[in-house]
Amino acid sequence: MKNFLFLFILFSLTACDDGDIIITSFKFDDASLQLCRGAKDNEFVFFKINDETHEAISYNFINDIYNETPAEPFEPITINLEDENNRLIYRQFNTKISTDYYCSTIPDGTITVTEELIGIKGIATITVEIIDEDDKDGVEALLESPNQNDPQGDPDDDGIPNYLDDDMANSSIGNEDGLIEDGYDSDGDLIPDFKDQDDDNDNVPTSAELPNGIPNDDNFQDTDEDEIPNYLDNDDDGDGILSINEDINADGNPRNDDTDNDGIPNYLDTDDDGDGILTIEEGEGDDDGDMIPNYLDTNSDDDEMPSTNTPDNLGNNVSTTYRTELSIENLELNETNNQFTDESFSFGFKDTVKLIPTN
Repeated sequence: MKNFLFLFILFSLTACDDGDIIITSFKFDDASLQLCRGAKDNEFVFFKINDETHEAISYNFINDIYNETPAEPFEPITINLEDENNRLIYRQFNTKISTDYYCSTIPDGTITVTEELIGIKGIATITVEIIDEDDKDGVEALLESPNQNDPQGDPDDDGIPNYLDDDMANSSIGNEDGLIEDGYDSDGDLIPDFKDQDDDNDNVPTSAELPNGIPNDDNFQDTDEDEIPNYLDNDDDGDGILSINEDINADGNPRNDDTDNDGIPNYLDTDDDGDGILTIEEGEGDDDGDMIPNYLDTNSDDDEMPSTNTPDNLGNNVSTTYRTELSIENLELNETNNQFTDESFSFGFKDTVKLIPTN
């Protein structure tokens, strides 16, 4: 059984004082909020540890709604501390403790609780919201938006992020058309660029299309020099054949297709078959009827019929940051004094990052 069941049981090692514990406030501003799962169904414990003072504060609760990374947003959760399944406990220890004190299966017998306070009244509020989404493709979100607007910003405070807001300067107008705004979705695949790992939908990840191979030059790669960087160009070599269609073996990766074996993949090669005639001049016709387009056919008189496939689009994963915040209002402790000032106590927040697949 999890160690943090101490929330319901007072260990025999707990020391008792004859008088009240003198605590004026909880000093955990610099401590990270941490979370463990409980032994019971839908049981959780949030906790903070102050290493310098050998103290910790924890909040144990049971709730069948809470989820660190919910599939859909939900309303804030409020829980009454008078319920014995939901307890705030402040403790001081005889030595430094670690996260194992709350999360390990077997308690450390060398740790003694020297002081303890229990929250007997109050309302706990737990909120979870998405604070950041990014494709981690190497291009900053601001650069993937028109006029470098923050796609997730909300300057008019209408609850609609810029990339969906029909008028980001007017709080009375939200996403009335239900569409992504112009400039935020380069390839029109209904995934905004800042969440799209393949901004031009050519099946070459944006992160692979950025480096230009030129020392001390941070400009993005532009193979055909058309002033459209490769990561936004659906025809990277400007040969008239879309990059996604230069995936000859149809495995979803144009980077491993090199018909003439010259070390340059077809989607970056202006002469895909190495016959000395530019691909754009040969076109996609099939003069010998062998189902090999001219731009890939080094022998137009050879009518051998190859197998054909259709390339699949790459999957897309969005790095999504969820933030859980926990606060306690109208807190009352089992032992207090008139100097205690933390009737409203914020545990702070805990961020959790999850990769969310997007079609």
